[in-house]
Amino acid sequence: MPALSKLLLSPFVAPIVGLLLLAFFTLIYFSAPDFYALVAKVLIFLPAATPFADWHSVLWSIKCWSEGANVYFDNPCFPHWMGAAYNYPPLWLRLSFLGGAEPWNVQTMFPIITLFFLSLATLPAPRTLRDQVILILASVSSAIWLGVERGNVDIVLFLLIVITLNLRILPLPFRLAGYALFILAGLLKLYPFAALIVVARERLPVVVAVALVTIAVMLTTAIVYHQELIWMAGQLPRPAYFNIQFGATEFAVLLGVTVANSLAAFLHEGAHAARAVGEMVTRFAPLFLLMIALTGAVVIARRSRLTSTLGQLPERERGYLVVGAALVVGCFFMVNSHIFRGMYLLLALPGLATLYRQSPTRGTGRIFGATSVLVPLVLWKPFFDMCLIVASHWKSPRTNNEDPYIAFPGLTPDYVLWLGNELAWWWIIIVLLAVLGAYILTSDAWVQLTRLLSAGVVVSKPKVAS
Repeated sequence: MPALSKLLLSPFVAPIVGLLLLAFFTLIYFSAPDFYALVAKVLIFLPAATPFADWHSVLWSIKCWSEGANVYFDNPCFPHWMGAAYNYPPLWLRLSFLGGAEPWNVQTMFPIITLFFLSLATLPAPRTLRDQVILILASVSSAIWLGVERGNVDIVLFLLIVITLNLRILPLPFRLAGYALFILAGLLKLYPFAALIVVARERLPVVVAVALVTIAVMLTTAIVYHQELIWMAGQLPRPAYFNIQFGATEFAVLLGVTVANSLAAFLHEGAHAARAVGEMVTRFAPLFLLMIALTGAVVIARRSRLTSTLGQLPERERGYLVVGAALVVGCFFMVNSHIFRGMYLLLALPGLATLYRQSPTRGTGRIFGATSVLVPLVLWKPFFDMCLIVASHWKSPRTNNEDPYIAFPGLTPDYVLWLGNELAWWWIIIVLLAVLGAYILTSDAWVQLTRLLSAGVVVSKPKVAS
């Protein structure tokens, strides 16, 4: 029995399950394409026209750019079926060697996906069967398969971030190399700059040096490529509500649409007046929600004595938790993100599991335990969406319209699912904000900074004459 328990808690279980499913999907794609299309539709809700379409699009864009086309707009060498124009940072276009790999987009992305699943073995190992089950469910969730099926470059960034997290347990030169990888990842997709919060574990001079280098790189990029960054911003995908995205504005929109429809249905307000009230609610809700989130984070951190508990975590586990929290919170508040970016919640799961076990009281422990359970639930939402569609005889009440008032499904099970999903996301974000705040307050850099400021205050006080 101990041998079986050790086998079940192996860090290789989740990667093996993921790779076996990858092999299964590959097999049915080639041997039974109609069955594959059905499975992909049920699992990820919105499969692309061809596998690895996002990766193929990036390779095509690099190739076209090297041939002189402006890929931020329509260009003749870009395949029509790929849809939207290029909307990634300029650095990708300078990786001209990738343009030559365009005919081998499948052959290049398949090893990357394999490495993605193998990288999960480097996460801190699960300590209970509960932790293992949650990790497996999250690792093979709809959100993960959506990113895999599209071959999204976030998988590449995930690998860079995992490499950096493993460098953090080594001496300073290796850690500095890791921080350089974080900066590189930020130049490739912007949001990974949030992961640099872990630099706070270093001595204050190192933190200042890394911060100055990061600011210099960002300013240089903004100056040199400012026109391309403007073009990129103009091509970013617009929010699509009641869909496969997550972000801080989703719940604000839900509140506004709900208020507007309630006014129209129960108080018989005109559609125009009801919508005006709903849009006003949506406009002011984000600030209100942010205040609630910050207040909730402070309450959780104090009641769970998070500054003390977090300090007891092994450095490697704490690093994974903090980086996962920073990336997810950053994506949540920056823009609406496709759900596959929820893959960074995988980094936070081992730390949340440890906080669940080590919390000072059972009540506070349940906070982190509930958060761990919510992670796979939000990552499986596309599958739950399809379950509702199947239950309604394959007639989805949703559209991809950017206007949430048109996309609103009414007070239906679809609405209840969306509401529950948004509440779950905000709960997760509040807990992760508490983790980030506790980490900053216990970091070496913060302690040294407060000591310097205290010393400065003491020195600046006038001497009292005797």
